[in-house]
Amino acid sequence: MAQSKKHCELIQKNLWISNVISLECNLWSDNHIRLMEENLNNKKTINYAILNSNNPIKGKFEALEYCKKNNISADLISDPIPENFIKLLSSVDTLIFFPQSFETYSRLIVEAKILNCKLITNKSSGVIYEDYINNSGIELLKIIKRKKIEILEKIKLFLLTGENRFIKSFIKPKVSILTTIYKSGKYIES
Repeated sequence: MAQSKKHCELIQKNLWISNVISLECNLWSDNHIRLMEENLNNKKTINYAILNSNNPIKGKFEALEYCKKNNISADLISDPIPENFIKLLSSVDTLIFFPQSFETYSRLIVEAKILNCKLITNKSSGVIYEDYINNSGIELLKIIKRKKIEILEKIKLFLLTGENRFIKSFIKPKVSILTTIYKSGKYIES
C-alpha cells in the first residue's frame, strides 16, 4: 500500500510488481483534523517560514539558500508539540520547503495548504502529484476527511475480502540477454 500515486508508480517501476495500491492520502487522527479546523482562519503574522529541522532531508539549508538568492527574509519555525506547531504554521503566509529526497507523502505540505499557507517547494513529495493538492483551506480539509474514510474502506476491502480490483495490471519488460559463450551449450537451458 503506497501513500500516493507517485509512490505507487515508483514501487511498481523499481520492483516490477503489480500488487500495489495507492491510498492517495495519509491518515490524520480526528483530534489532529479538529486542530487544523480550529486554526484555519488564524491571522498571518509571518510572511515567509522555513521548517527548522536538523534532518538534512527536510531541506532547511536549501530553503535558506533560496531565500538568500531571492532576497527573502524567512523565519525558522518548529515546535515538538503538534498543537503548538499547527498554531504556528497557521500564522505563516508562505512556507518554503525543499525536501532533499523523495517523500512518499508530505503531511507538512498538506497541513500548510489546509491552513491556507502558500507554498514554495520542489517536486520531491508524492503529494505534489495528487490532483487534490491544488485545493486549500476548508476545501482541502473536506477532501482529507473524505479520503480518510476511503482509505479505511480500501484497506478493509483488500484485507478482508482479498479484493484486488484496485491493482492495475503491470507487465514486466521482456529482456533479451546477449552474451558470448565458448563450449557452454550444455548450460544454455539452465
